[in-house]
This record gives sequence, C-alpha cells and structure tokens, in this order.
Amino acid sequence: MADGGPQPSEELPLELRSLVEPLAAQIHEAWMRIKRAQGWAPGPLDRVAQTHPDLVSYDQLAETEKDIDRVTAVASLNGLLRLGYLVVHRSDLELPDPPTLPDGLRARPATRDDLEGVVALCRRCDVADLGEPDTETDDILAAWRRPGFDLARDTVLVLTGAGETIGYGDVFDGREAFGMVDSGWRGRGIGAWLLRWIERMAL
Repeated sequence: MADGGPQPSEELPLELRSLVEPLAAQIHEAWMRIKRAQGWAPGPLDRVAQTHPDLVSYDQLAETEKDIDRVTAVASLNGLLRLGYLVVHRSDLELPDPPTLPDGLRARPATRDDLEGVVALCRRCDVADLGEPDTETDDILAAWRRPGFDLARDTVLVLTGAGETIGYGDVFDGREAFGMVDSGWRGRGIGAWLLRWIERMAL
C-alpha cells in the first residue's frame, strides 16, 4: 500500500501480479465512464454539482485512490481463480492453425439473390439427413428478416468455382447459430471452417 505495508498484489500468484496495475487502470476507466454517463465532471467533490476529483486519468490519481482499484483488481483475479479459471494470455496458448477451405472454394456473405441457392442447399441436406426436404423459402426469409439481422455481417456462403452454394452459415445476435454443408462435400474440412467462422462471429 502507499504507507509501505503489504501490496494487494502479494495475495496473487507471482505470474499474475503484473496484471494488477493494468487491470486497476481498466477498472478506473470503467468507473469514469459510468460517472460521465451519469453527468459527473472533474472538479472538487460536490454531489449537488456532480463533480468529482477522481475523474482524471489513472496515472493522475493519488496512490491511495489507485490502491482502491488495485484491491478490486486483485479481488477480481482471485475470484476467477477460485471459480476454477486459468488466467492465460492468448499469446501463451498453443492454438491450432485455423482451418482453411479446400482449394477451388471461396466464401462470401449471402445476398438476397442467393436465396434460391441457400434454400436448395438446405433441401439437399434435409434429404440426406432426414430422408425428405423440410425447408421452405419462407423459413430462410423469416431468418433473414429477424430484427437486427444483417446479411452482409451475419451470413457466409461457401461456393464452388462454378458458383454453386455448398455451404451456408449464419449467426444471430451472437447467440443463435445455423450451418449446413452439402452432403456431397462433407468430410473435406468445410464444416470445420464454418464452425470456426460461427465461433468467431459469436464472440
């Protein structure tokens, strides 16, 4: 602490102590955003005038005020550890290379002009998976007309060099996902590529 006592970060494993200061700064920034949204401004503490002396950048705070944010940062990190989470920087993770589409295939967002091709793909998949077609044009249109759904942002097509639609995926509101791969093209990594696209869009 500012008086020379034990530092808040000493409660953490050594490998996480370097996170306390940047996390404390982020916590302070979040507090300032909330206060500013409520109409507060920098200045001497005045609850009527809604001014606060701590509405300054983190590096301008007194050490006693920084310690408040540091304690919160330590508590947040310790909370994650107690819940069983590992705190690891993404640069330290050994992630597999992202899947790629097979040679000759390409991907792009769907447009209204692709409606027929998407419906045809879904019906081919229905036959392969269910034994009979089960998708109607209105089903796809209803999905595309959901409030806030953006074809250019929320859909992807996988096309052959001849322009045939053999894969389709969409994500709505970061939560609802849908994907299909033509049965004749399965087992070539297209499904894995679509899954990676869906995961990225759902973040």
